[in-house]
Amino acid sequence: MKAAFDSIGRIAIMASVGLGLAGAPALAQGAATGGASTGGASTGGASTGGSASTGGSAPTSGGSGIGGAYDFAVPSPQGGSCCGKYYDYSNADGNATIIMKNFNQKLAAVQLAIIEALRLGTGQLSGNMREQTGATHTLADQQDDRATVKSVEDQRIKAMMDAATGATSCGILSGSRGGGIEAQAQLYRASLSKSLAEHARGAKGTPASKSVSYALEANIQAHCDSFATEEDIAFGICANGSNVGELAGTDLDAGHSLFFAQGGKSMSHDPQRQLAVTAFINHAVIPLPPGRFLSDEGRGGQNKERAAKRASALARNSIAQDLLADLASRRVPTQDNKLKQWGSSMASAMAGYSGMDLSKGISKNDWLAIYSRGFLLNPEEGANSNQNPAVAIKDIRNIMSVQAYQNFENYLLLEKIAANLAIQTSMMVEQSRGVNMAH
Repeated sequence: MKAAFDSIGRIAIMASVGLGLAGAPALAQGAATGGASTGGASTGGASTGGSASTGGSAPTSGGSGIGGAYDFAVPSPQGGSCCGKYYDYSNADGNATIIMKNFNQKLAAVQLAIIEALRLGTGQLSGNMREQTGATHTLADQQDDRATVKSVEDQRIKAMMDAATGATSCGILSGSRGGGIEAQAQLYRASLSKSLAEHARGAKGTPASKSVSYALEANIQAHCDSFATEEDIAFGICANGSNVGELAGTDLDAGHSLFFAQGGKSMSHDPQRQLAVTAFINHAVIPLPPGRFLSDEGRGGQNKERAAKRASALARNSIAQDLLADLASRRVPTQDNKLKQWGSSMASAMAGYSGMDLSKGISKNDWLAIYSRGFLLNPEEGANSNQNPAVAIKDIRNIMSVQAYQNFENYLLLEKIAANLAIQTSMMVEQSRGVNMAH
């Protein structure tokens, strides 16, 4: 705005100068007119008084020298015609008209310049305001975008923090050390399966190495020593009634041996329960061990045929033995103190698992049970998951991780079930062939 009004001031000054220049011709013209009148009088005096024809005498004191410039007669006035002759009213009026027109033109130019300056100044102000409004709008958009990004970043950081420090995530991460149970369970399974196979074929040092009858007697004696019942004493099967105890008959009952759960919660078996499980498997899958060949009994073609049938029976039975040994290995506890603390802490918040006794250790089945059932049976975690989307996403991730582990466990078990079914099919085919050949 200051620049615009400075321009107006310069235009006004130029207009004043123009007015002065416009008045100069009239002034010059007035001076010329006065000079002509004076000159005329001098000329008239010279021609009248100095002319020889009129008899005027020349000046005597000046002559043609410098002093003669002042030695002349002033003509006398010639009446009213003098003013009309030397003051031109028409010319003066014309000059005044010209001056007024010039002034009006200059004034109109100044007015137009002022209007143009105001218009330009207003346009410039409008442009500046438009630019300022645009800049403010752009800044508001950027601030809004930044606020949106910040909100998303805050939610992402909060979700990361929840995932790292949430109770469920902490439980899942701490419990992952239970993966070490798998190696222990597999070693136990392999050892038990090998022991059952040696007992079945009568390996050296086993009861069946002497005879099948001796092996059967050994099985009954083991039952009487640790698992005798009152009926066994009454029927005379077992002679010592003092052996009847808490585990009486457990080697003959899958629900109290292989599938036993202490307090209905912990599936970990102590050493005595593990012994009952081993005895149960002997009774269930090795009722009549094939035993071993006696000295020189394997010679001859007929005995070779018997050896082949014995080998077939041992191989088929090993499927059942290994499957039951695997189920038993899942119930052998580990003595990892940190894992036991984790299991007790998790179980204490689970409905129906409060007071779960893990003092004897935590088995693979206990570990999987806490992992699998904890999401549903922990009401506090369920409430947190329903209220916080970040926690819900975290829980879904953890549940899927446990499911992926369980799916592989199921696959391994299905493999053994499929193998067992295949062996049963082959046995049925063999029986069918024998019947058909007999007819």
